Amino acid sequence: MNDSMAQARPGFAPLDLAGWKTALNWVGACALTVLFLASGLWKITDPQGWAVRLTQLKFPEALSLAGALVVGITETLAAVLVLVPRFRRWGAVLAGLLLTAFMIYMGVNYHALKSADCSCFPFLKRVVGPMFFAEDGAMLLAAVVAGAWSKPASGLRSVLVILGAVAVFAGVSYGVNEARQTGAKAPDTITVEGKP
Repeated sequence: MNDSMAQARPGFAPLDLAGWKTALNWVGACALTVLFLASGLWKITDPQGWAVRLTQLKFPEALSLAGALVVGITETLAAVLVLVPRFRRWGAVLAGLLLTAFMIYMGVNYHALKSADCSCFPFLKRVVGPMFFAEDGAMLLAAVVAGAWSKPASGLRSVLVILGAVAVFAGVSYGVNEARQTGAKAPDTITVEGKP
């Protein structure tokens, strides 16, 4: 008789989040998206300029251009992932890892970088100091809220497609910027008052 009737599956029924948790999840995700998208796209569209800024932040000059592109691509990917509910948890983890890495790097080089512009965002000037760590801590909290109260992520293939699209955009942007680099070649040596 039971074979002909619909039976509930054994186990717990999924619980929906409370309204305030959903609201905080979306606020955290949207805030991270705006910040990381602005920051990542800025780095992608001006990798040479940001490579100079990265060198000013005591990053090895030989790796600064690659670092600018990798950080820009990763920030943009994190922004896109955290915006899409299906990928939000992965985006929040990626954003959290980036923020943690930034704070560790600035903390290790704190004495050399104190009061220097962190060059984090194109529209906001932030200096390295105690407030830098407090602000990054708040962004890290937003990443935790966005990730903890989101559904488990799925669809790795789609994420790889998004990563590929962002990387292609970064490559095209780099190529366009390189093509625009014009000017006279500097002389090999400069002589001032008979001295090189």
